Amino acid sequence: MVERVKIALFENLANVLTSCRLIAASWLIVSALNNGQVVLMFVLAAFCVASDFFDGKVARYCGIESWLGSFLDRLADKIFVVPITIALILHYWPNEASLNMQILTAELAMVVILLELFLIVSVLYCLKTGVYLSANRWGKLKMGFESGVILVWLLSVVVEERLGFLVWQWSIALIDFGLASAVLFAVMSIQGYFQHWRSA
Repeated sequence: MVERVKIALFENLANVLTSCRLIAASWLIVSALNNGQVVLMFVLAAFCVASDFFDGKVARYCGIESWLGSFLDRLADKIFVVPITIALILHYWPNEASLNMQILTAELAMVVILLELFLIVSVLYCLKTGVYLSANRWGKLKMGFESGVILVWLLSVVVEERLGFLVWQWSIALIDFGLASAVLFAVMSIQGYFQHWRSA
């Protein structure tokens, strides 16, 4: 019995990691919407990013890639990025953030969110029509920049609130660069999906 459990766990290790990421992302959302501890939010976000990095590698290394695993992975990505980005825009600005800074960053973030929502609708439509769209390299790069933005944003708030160091004037440049890069790679990802859909 124990051996069967071990085998089942190994065969579904990547899915277990992804499921843990879904739970952590949901916990992060609840914490963000209830003005939770930013340190806890940063830890949860870091876990989500780390598990996103490892679950795909584990699946490929162990030869246990599956349609379900890929779908759960992308679902976890969207649950992690979209609500948290909205919460950051609405509630989590460092004290020194000027109105001009907030407007530019919020505009870039909203473009990212709209593109993510478009990607969700596109993938669901393709699934309905029987066309499966696997994640492309542009989508993975997009996710990397989005994850980096969330981590840098939360870390900036933590440093300012807990340590009293004013870092936003430097981190805002990284955040805006990350958001702009995410927009670029999201557009390229959508283009790649469209070409795949047309050829299917």
